[in-house]
Amino acid sequence: MRNGQERGGPPSIVEVARAAGVSTATAGRVLGGYGQASAASRTKVEEAAQRLGYRPNGLARSLIHGSTETVGVIVTDIGNSFFASAVRAVTDVVRAAGYEILLANTDSDPAAEQRALTVMWEKRVDGLIIAPQGPGTAERLRTMAEAGLPTVLLDRPLAALPQVDQVTINNTACARSAVNHLTRLGHRRIAVVSEAARELDRLRDKPVRDGDDERPSAARLVGYLAALRRAGVEPDPALVVHSPYDRDAAERAVRRLLRKNPDVTALFCTDNVLSSGAVAALQSSGRSCPEEISLVGFDDQDWTTLVHPRLTVVRQPRRELGTAAGRRLLERMAERARSRAGTTATGHDDDGSADGPVAARDAGHRHPATDRPAGERIVLRGRLIIRDSTGPAPRSAEPVGTAAEAAAGAAARPAREAARPAREPAGPAREADGPARGSAEPGRGSSGPASETARPAREADGPADEPAGAAHGSSGRARETAGSARKAAGPARGSAEPGREPARPAPDAAAPGRGLAGPGAGRRGAGSPVEEESA
Repeated sequence: MRNGQERGGPPSIVEVARAAGVSTATAGRVLGGYGQASAASRTKVEEAAQRLGYRPNGLARSLIHGSTETVGVIVTDIGNSFFASAVRAVTDVVRAAGYEILLANTDSDPAAEQRALTVMWEKRVDGLIIAPQGPGTAERLRTMAEAGLPTVLLDRPLAALPQVDQVTINNTACARSAVNHLTRLGHRRIAVVSEAARELDRLRDKPVRDGDDERPSAARLVGYLAALRRAGVEPDPALVVHSPYDRDAAERAVRRLLRKNPDVTALFCTDNVLSSGAVAALQSSGRSCPEEISLVGFDDQDWTTLVHPRLTVVRQPRRELGTAAGRRLLERMAERARSRAGTTATGHDDDGSADGPVAARDAGHRHPATDRPAGERIVLRGRLIIRDSTGPAPRSAEPVGTAAEAAAGAAARPAREAARPAREPAGPAREADGPARGSAEPGRGSSGPASETARPAREADGPADEPAGAAHGSSGRARETAGSARKAAGPARGSAEPGREPARPAPDAAAPGRGLAGPGAGRRGAGSPVEEESA
């Protein structure tokens, strides 16, 4: 038989054996890296394989070695820079360990997710990292997880799969920190744009300690509601705005909100895509930011410092999230390899039958891992980055909150304004300390990360430069002192304020009635400091 190139296909191991003058079994042992062969036979087989252009069959090798040296990664939107950064970090980690990734994008489509899972299973990946499409993913993933495939959930938890490792951020605490920042500035009519808005009735009374068991958008809505209640503000369903993960849809939703509720003075967006839509809506609204309306976004994208004023955001540790997920998966795969090595050494399968080492290796991850420990929750911390898109509530805004405030009316406002600086410094210290330690708040239960004490958990910090405990409290007090000074001075923002960025030259100042300007309208000064607060 002529070689594979002459017959139009890759050469087979039979052809290599014939060209080397050895048996097919000998060629298989040499090319497969198992068993024994003489040095002379090994040399002949390797030379024949190189001459014919033979490439080993990856699937066949996996049946022998029990590894395809691949990791599956499934995300909902690889076009979203959040997932792009996380996947890049996963790739860097697993490639350094000798693995490559198979990547699938689902567009949050359950059918697409099922097809991706099927492909990963049939390709016999050594491990899987997945950002679940929704709660239904648990059933689609259960068989693979229970069969022992090392699996890590990225960004989105699944309470129905406690045996699977999960790497997330403290979404509830991050949202609380963002909205607390707005309420401390005097805002009471605070709207939120969220993909989970239609679940308001279910989430309204959700305990804060259970918030992070929800998917990110829902967890952030729980944090928004908790922050309003903490400030004595009754959540208004009219200000909880639904939008899918689409920039144009978010822009339309915010435009409708501002038309129907012109008294809104602040807006919080629970996702980077929704944040970009909100910026576009404010740019065309004729309302100046932050003099008339403040805006807080989620995820510190590059564009958030290119708009003017620069956007206050919750920064997610995107790369750290991918790195943690990749490392955790490698740990689980190493545990599985050690377990299977023990099985091979005894010549017994998981069910106790003596099928021999090849049968045990061939079984791969399709045999249940009954001795696998419970899944672990790894929680990374987000960080509130205060920039120029948030400022004191407009003095003309009618206060909305407690019944006593409403009854007092305009006559009580000067007294409240005078008293507020004396009360506020205690707030930031609680906020900085609370989420980081998971300490309980009176009448509210513990914060998001504290809920992890009920299960195996560990918290890993986000960016390495994140200040710890006391430093947060100090920065919080300094920030509130600055906030009090701003309230005394009114909405004018021309002079530099303690703890905030220095004033820009006059050409960069936001013109009343123009909203947020696009890229290039403002200029970021070199080395300009930004405030950072751990959530």
